[in-house]
Parts: sequence; C-alpha cells; structure tokens
Amino acid sequence: MTRKKENLLEKTLNERPLSGLYTIICLSNHKQYIGQSNNSPNRLSKHLSELNYNRHFCKELQNDFNLYKQTNFIFKRLAIGESFDRKLREQIETNLIQSIPNEFLYNRYASPSERTGNKNGFYGHTHTYEAKKKIGLANSGSGVQRIRKPVQIDNVIYSSVAEAERQTGIARRLIRERCHADYHANYQWVTQDS
Repeated sequence: MTRKKENLLEKTLNERPLSGLYTIICLSNHKQYIGQSNNSPNRLSKHLSELNYNRHFCKELQNDFNLYKQTNFIFKRLAIGESFDRKLREQIETNLIQSIPNEFLYNRYASPSERTGNKNGFYGHTHTYEAKKKIGLANSGSGVQRIRKPVQIDNVIYSSVAEAERQTGIARRLIRERCHADYHANYQWVTQDS
C-alpha cells in the first residue's frame, strides 16, 4: 500500500521571508523546542529528518518523538523574527526560551553563548583528517562541489531540487519524496537519456 505524505511545512514560502523563529511542539506532553534560522522551512525539515532517522541531537526530544510518533508533533514557523538579522533572532529566541517553564521545554540552554565548552554537543570530539580536509576545501570555495540532480515538475525542468524549491515554493523534502513516489507522475528526476 502506498502512503501519500503531505508537506508539514507552510506552502506560502513565496509570501513569507525564510528567516525567523520556529517551534516543534509535542501535543502529548505540551513540551516544545524553540529555534531560529536564516531558513526556517529547511531547518524544520532537517529536524524532522534527524528525528525520523533517530539522530536528533536533543535526546529528550528524540525519545518523545520515538514514543509518541510524528502524528503527535507540530513543526511550525513562528511569525516573529522574520527578516531579522541573526543576532536579533538569537535575542528573541533566548527571550522566548527564558519565558517558558523548563518542564515545558526541550531546549537545554537559553542562549547560544551558553552552548560553549562542555555544553556544546561536539565538546571533547575531534574531526578526522578527512573531515578537516573537506571542511577546508568547502570553506576555500574550491574542491568539493555539490552534485546537482535536475528535476522536472509539471513539464518544467529545474537544474536542481534547490532551484525547484526557489521557483515553486515547494519544500525540497517534498519534491524528493514526490520524485521517488510512483503516484506523482508530474515529478521526475531528469536523466541524461531524457
């Protein structure tokens, strides 16, 4: 049986700025995670992906997601902090986190400045030589290049999924899902033979 998945994120990407704050709410226990990003829809998609693959950095959120399942969670962009610079978004995020009692929060630290030292998730770990090399190449702007896979939506060919998202306002995750699904004939990967 094929199951059709719907987009959990807003479909009004063209009408709203991408930057801003967002929340993930567990309906079963009323706990929430608050975050900010320069691209909230993509950040929410990344949280969902990490939770689905059981790899989320917030273990308490991951445990509740595994226990209560995706249907008991809301992934939502907030209408505050849109178009603000990062510093201002972080201040608003900190104020929101501090205004909510700890028993209703997944966030462990209120502000980015508190996530340093042993409170940082990567504290005590080191990158491998290969990882350092890739990071260096990526930061230098040469070497590692992303592979772009063309996609066709409603007979329009886009050079990549990212380009299709920018042009159509449809989330990348949803585009990829539809390209892989048999029941979405108007969403296809473009191959060299096409």
